Amino acid sequence: PESHLLMAQQLGTVVFGCRRLPSLVGKTVAVIGQGSVGLFHDFMLRKIGAHKIIGIEPIKDRLHAGKNLGIDHAIDVTGDKATEAVLDLTNGEGADVVIEAVGSVDTLNQALKLVKPFGKLAAFGLPPTMERIPFDWDSFFRKCVDMHSVFGAQDEAGLPAFQLAVDYIVKGEIDMSPFVTHQFPIWEIQNAFELAESRTDGALKVSI
Repeated sequence: PESHLLMAQQLGTVVFGCRRLPSLVGKTVAVIGQGSVGLFHDFMLRKIGAHKIIGIEPIKDRLHAGKNLGIDHAIDVTGDKATEAVLDLTNGEGADVVIEAVGSVDTLNQALKLVKPFGKLAAFGLPPTMERIPFDWDSFFRKCVDMHSVFGAQDEAGLPAFQLAVDYIVKGEIDMSPFVTHQFPIWEIQNAFELAESRTDGALKVSI
């Protein structure tokens, strides 16, 4: 269906971001957020060899979707409790790689707590503001974290990441049916935006 192919844009951005990650063979990856971006990461991280994937998400339906995509550990709390859970699962060291897939000040700083020394942090979530924010410089500095943003997928010549995303969808390697959870006619656009904002009723992606 056309709505499934429309999801190739976001999946393509995730493909683009994953190309910047190191080898994940034998590595543990923590994904903060199990919205569509986090779930697409689950799919790609497994595909490129992650050994263990930890998904963090307080919304039950989204975490269930992560389980269906094969995450190894599902953490249904946030904040300090989630940080403690990841440290417990990694013998106190933290994850080799952390994907920040929410885009909030709190989760960006939490990611610095979750990553192990000399680990990798991908800041995928869009910044919530253009203003300066509080930043856990101490954790970033002392852990020697390698942190990068994920931006510019649409500027690549030939859009190879998006072409690969379309291939995954067309070949059925990823089932998009669970992602487009709600569809609205154009005259109900306000209801669609309200549902997308509230993230209730199991909403992942809302299509107009």
